[in-house]
Amino acid sequence: MNTASQKSRECERLREQIGNAEHWKQVKAIRWLPQYFALSKGLYGAIAHKLKEICMDNGWERRDIPDTEYGTVKAYPIDAIEILLKSIETDANMLGKYRLP
Repeated sequence: MNTASQKSRECERLREQIGNAEHWKQVKAIRWLPQYFALSKGLYGAIAHKLKEICMDNGWERRDIPDTEYGTVKAYPIDAIEILLKSIETDANMLGKYRLP
């Protein structure tokens, strides 16, 4: 039983590192982005900016997580990502230049 508990903790730690934890995600790990947008570096930056605004408005922190390509990247709370999704669904003009036709 102790081994299973240790493995579970290690698994969660690794998931957090790659931005796929249950409560945190990095922008590139948001699975619904391709449903609404043409993926690009500019889009990722714009999404990160919107998520930063949502976090600041709600007093939520952002986390730095290790990344092999960039050193570190920001991870955002799932609650912020859900607020962003609702905004995107209700405002067809939000991030319009990146929207799929």
